[in-house]
Amino acid sequence: HKCLILHGGPGLSHDYLLPQMERLAEGRQLIFYDQRGSGKSEEGDDAKNLTIETFVEDLEAVRKAFGLKKIKLIGHSWGGFLAMHYAIAHPESVDRLILLHSPPVTSEDTALFMEEFFRRVDPKILTQMQAEDFVKGDPEAVSQVWRQVFRFYVANPAQADELNLKTTQKAALGWMKVDKALGVSWPRPPFDLREKLKTLPCRTLIIHGDKDPIPLETIQRIHESIPGSQLVVLKNCGHFPYVEKPDEFFPAVDAFLKE
Repeated sequence: HKCLILHGGPGLSHDYLLPQMERLAEGRQLIFYDQRGSGKSEEGDDAKNLTIETFVEDLEAVRKAFGLKKIKLIGHSWGGFLAMHYAIAHPESVDRLILLHSPPVTSEDTALFMEEFFRRVDPKILTQMQAEDFVKGDPEAVSQVWRQVFRFYVANPAQADELNLKTTQKAALGWMKVDKALGVSWPRPPFDLREKLKTLPCRTLIIHGDKDPIPLETIQRIHESIPGSQLVVLKNCGHFPYVEKPDEFFPAVDAFLKE
């Protein structure tokens, strides 16, 4: 039993999921990797190769490298967005799909998310991203800003301190490059994945927190689009269920993987 776990960002490393997500390793093997340009991975040639298509190709290469016919795919945040794109491109290769606090799948719903994000986050924190030490990828400066931003992503701000946000200069600069290239956080051309999601044959579990800045209504539209999908809503939970609601989150994922 092997599960491939996709980190968020885009451009973060898989480290922020650890050590908590290791709890899913009981009775199965978890495979984490840093996506192209992220964490300890090479940054690739240039920004034109940092696309959703190349990320999907990379994931397919990982599947083949492990000799897996079908994979159980778990995507957190941006990783859920990548997981959906992969499942659409390679439906025959996905056995189970678990979407954890995924971003919206339409331009309109993305606008709702960004509206909520800017409503919550203190603009003074965002201006710190223009500071020289941040722009140069100073690990301490970058980690500090990330932690301040993520305080607005959790129901209880103090729980942001439980996230492993240590980074390196290489990883911090990689995140900036990947995030800018993929443009997930900023306005982009119209898109709507709902019709393509209706073709997915794999069993799907969707987990979301009712305090997540990604509005629950946008997740319900993903749920309605994927045939037979299950939706679990965690009460008083933000964006990081493995830290905020572990006693509800892990049993739900474990039960779905064992079905």
